[in-house]
Amino acid sequence: MMRYTLFILIFYLFMVLIYPQLNINVHLTRSVLSKPGVQILGLWDFGKTFDVVVDGNYLYLAAGAQVRVYDISTEDKLLAVAWKQVHAFPGGEPWGVGTYKEVTPPVKILHTEGFVEGLYIDGNYLYIANSKGLVIADISKPENSYIVFILELGKTDGARKYGRCRDVVVRGKYAYVTFPNPYEPGIKIIDISDKSSPTIVSEIDFRDVRRIDLSGNYLYVPRWEELVIIDVTNPVEPRVVGNWFLPKELASGHSGFSSVAAKGNYVFLINYHRGVHVIDVSDPTKPKEICRMIDTKGSTYNYNDIKIFGNYAFISQRYQGFDIVNITDPRNIAVVKDVWILPGYEEGIFVASLSYGNFVFLSANTLGLGVVDVTDMSNPKKGCSNTHSWRR
Repeated sequence: MMRYTLFILIFYLFMVLIYPQLNINVHLTRSVLSKPGVQILGLWDFGKTFDVVVDGNYLYLAAGAQVRVYDISTEDKLLAVAWKQVHAFPGGEPWGVGTYKEVTPPVKILHTEGFVEGLYIDGNYLYIANSKGLVIADISKPENSYIVFILELGKTDGARKYGRCRDVVVRGKYAYVTFPNPYEPGIKIIDISDKSSPTIVSEIDFRDVRRIDLSGNYLYVPRWEELVIIDVTNPVEPRVVGNWFLPKELASGHSGFSSVAAKGNYVFLINYHRGVHVIDVSDPTKPKEICRMIDTKGSTYNYNDIKIFGNYAFISQRYQGFDIVNITDPRNIAVVKDVWILPGYEEGIFVASLSYGNFVFLSANTLGLGVVDVTDMSNPKKGCSNTHSWRR
C-alpha cells in the first residue's frame, strides 16, 4: 500500500507541475483522496512562468499556481531577484542542471489554486487568469497581499474541467477574460464592481483566443488567423464591428495569432513564430494592413507576446529572448535590437519604468524570469535572471 500511495503522489505532482494545462489537478486530487489510506500532506505549487507585471516598487511573477511578489524598490533589490546554483549535477553542467537557491525570497506568495497564464494590475487589485478561472487579489499593501475571490469558470463533466483562463484585461468595473474551450464562449465579460462577488454579464462565442487588448471602447481579439474588433461601449451588449483576416498566401494552417497590442489608431498583431502585422484601425469597421514584418519560414521572427513602451514594441521571441522594434512610423517598423537571454520558450513580456532605469521583464516558461536594462535601447544590459545565466 505504501508503494502504491507513493506512486500516486509522485504521478500527481508530475502531472500538475509538468502538464498544468490539462486542468486535471482538482479531479486527480479527488481521485487520489478516494483511495483507501491515501492522504495528501502538502502540494508544491511552484512551476513555470507564463507572465509577469510590475507596479510601483513591486514585481509580480506568475510561477506555476503561485504569484510571487518581490520588492524591487532599488536596483540592488531587483538584481537579487535571482536563483543561485549551489550544486551541479554530474554531466549537467553545460545546461545548468543542478540545485538552486533563491538569493532573496519574495515578500509574499499568493497561492491561486490553478496554473497562472495571465496577470493584470488595475489600481489596488491584481487580476489573475489561471486554470481555475479569474482570481482577484488585493495588493494595496503588497507585502500583505491576499486573495479576495476566485471566480471559477469552465464546464466539467465530472471527470475533467474544460478550458482555462488565459488572459485578462480590465477597464473600469469590468474585466475581460479569455477562456478558450470547445464547449462554451471563450470570452467572458465580468462585472468586478464588487470584488468579493464578481459576476459574468456577457459572453462572446469565440473558442480559439488567448491574449487580448483593450483600447478606448474597443476590444481587440486575435483568433487563429483573424483579428476581431469588438465595441464594448456597453459591456453588457458587446458588438463585433470589424474583422481583418490573414491573407491566404500567408496562411499556414499550423501557426496563428498569439498576441496583440493597440496604440492610437494602430494595432500590432503577432503572428506566432512568424512576425508582426500592423493594422490601421482608424475606422474600426474597415481595418486594413499597412505594414508587415513576416518570415514565412518561421526562422527569423519566432514571436509570441508584445508590449508597447513609447515608440517601441517589445516582443518576446522563442529560442532567443526578445526583440526591440521601432514603431515610430507604423508604416515602416524595424528591429533595432535583438536581445538574447534565456533562449527557450519565451512567453509574456512586460516593460516598466523604474526610478533607476527602464527594464524588460521576460517570462520564459521553464527557464524562469529574465530582466534586462533597456534604458539605453541601443545597448541593453542584463539585470538578472531568475534561473540561468545570461548567454550571448
